[in-house]
Amino acid sequence: AFWNCPGESMLASKDLNRQPVRSISVPNRYRKHKSVDVEDRNPRSSPYDEVENMVYKEKVAEHPESPVNRPRARNLEGKHRTHVQIMSRTLLQAITDDQRNMAFSQAQQMLDHKIETLHDIEISEGIVSSLCLQLGYVLNKGNSYVQDIVTIFSLLSLVYQCSDKSKAKSFQQAGEDLFRMIEIAFDNIRDTEYFDWCTYHIMRVVRALSRVKEASIAMVRQEEMLNIIRIIILDTDSNLGAKLDAVATLKNITYYAEDHRLKILHHPGLIDALIRTCTVHGDEMGKEFASAVIRNLAMAQNTKIPMVEHSCLLDVLVELTDDPDLKTRRNAISAIGSLAIADENSIAFVTHGEGIILQIMRRLVEEEEDAIIRRRAARALRCFGRKETVEMIVDCKDIVNSLCKVAMQDKSIEAQIEAIEALACYISHAHEMTSYYKKMLDAMVNIANSSPPLSCLVTLVKTMNTLSCFDRHQKPMTDHPELLQTVCQIAKKSKATVTCLEQAASVFYNLSCDEESREKITTPQILEVLVSIGSKDDADAILANAFAVRTLVNLAKFEDNRIVMAQENGLLKCLIQFASTSQDSTTKDEVKAT
Repeated sequence: AFWNCPGESMLASKDLNRQPVRSISVPNRYRKHKSVDVEDRNPRSSPYDEVENMVYKEKVAEHPESPVNRPRARNLEGKHRTHVQIMSRTLLQAITDDQRNMAFSQAQQMLDHKIETLHDIEISEGIVSSLCLQLGYVLNKGNSYVQDIVTIFSLLSLVYQCSDKSKAKSFQQAGEDLFRMIEIAFDNIRDTEYFDWCTYHIMRVVRALSRVKEASIAMVRQEEMLNIIRIIILDTDSNLGAKLDAVATLKNITYYAEDHRLKILHHPGLIDALIRTCTVHGDEMGKEFASAVIRNLAMAQNTKIPMVEHSCLLDVLVELTDDPDLKTRRNAISAIGSLAIADENSIAFVTHGEGIILQIMRRLVEEEEDAIIRRRAARALRCFGRKETVEMIVDCKDIVNSLCKVAMQDKSIEAQIEAIEALACYISHAHEMTSYYKKMLDAMVNIANSSPPLSCLVTLVKTMNTLSCFDRHQKPMTDHPELLQTVCQIAKKSKATVTCLEQAASVFYNLSCDEESREKITTPQILEVLVSIGSKDDADAILANAFAVRTLVNLAKFEDNRIVMAQENGLLKCLIQFASTSQDSTTKDEVKAT
């Protein structure tokens, strides 16, 4: 990763027993020019000459709580704190060019490490404030101190390898002034030979601060920061590490500044920059970050419609669903599912490219190896289902069959549940007189008979309960004996939970509210289930008891049912028991009358 590059320590020699070098050796992959000349800023030895070698320091960082390392770690931290305090004062007191150059050189040697706890000490001792003071000074001097601007941002990028807590503390101290100075610095170095290398360090600083929610919100408010990010992303000659950090910064901003996603979306040229990043071949990490930004933007309620209206966005998402990178594919599917939540977008997804998105979702839900993608693809298919789109979806080749296959055979329970809910969505929107309506009811029965996990059974019976609440679904359900039998089988399973019993009893209660259905559902099997649920002695099953008993009361209102019901074993006992224990006086009176 470019932000962990070996070339990030450039201002001094790694060998603490040697004098600092006179130039910064910059890897060619980070910038166009070869080197930056720097005066010999530190004739004195490094402040770290008396501290243990870097190998030991890395060991302390890896095992800070080790009984062996703990005393020496505290000693190291104490020495470092002292050096930072001295360094901070030195930076504050550096007025002349020579004093400033010497201070920068010493600071480079002291800050060039990867130990987070030591960087936290640097933040707490105010090293950022001292560097910002020097940055403000050189910015006021105009373009004649461009090298110092590069140096200061390289030092800040080292310090901001601290913990997120320290980053938040630093932002509270520096406030939005640092962002304003970044804007000025960016303009100052824009047309110089140091542009690539400086933007690399600037974006490292900005990316580090974007992990702080307050800082992310501040960046959105200062639109020039978004403009800098857009310029770096779109500039074909920009440092690749700076580009990646710019897109990663947007990823953080769109996550933490969730209330400002619409403003980010409407920032001129920003969505185009993301789309361009997603279509650049060979930049896999850039595509991953950019797809995550699109995913985050799609999560807001007020961005869904304008995002789909963008001419190229759906095509880019379609392309990313076939990306070799797993995270990129996941992000693309998540974005599609989030955008499809808006009712106005369902037609756009179903009709886009003559149904290509439907076919991609069908392929992913059935053939994709990653369970998370299969689950999200099934969820997207569910979100596509609307009254005006369900016929087009069902007519699309193998959509229903693929969902049934996933619901019955997928190794992921979550994917199975999403597939069941997708089918349930289609049934709820379908017209009961269509040819595919009974086909989908049959599919639900087949899924239930395939011995699915308990959570899938709960989803199935909840689906049937939801359908039974609508008048237009009650008659088709009553006329489907296999469906009624399936509800009974779910309720009779030994592993059936109280929720299963409650939902099953509610199905029969809703159907019994239709007078024309009462004779058809008064079967020995259904009566047996109702008596069993109504007689269940469980404090958690009170609602299930009530649904079962109210169903029996409704069925008894049809005179021809009474003889059959009176002969059902345990039915009268169930009613008497409910009447003697229920606190619902209205239902109790109805039970007594029954």
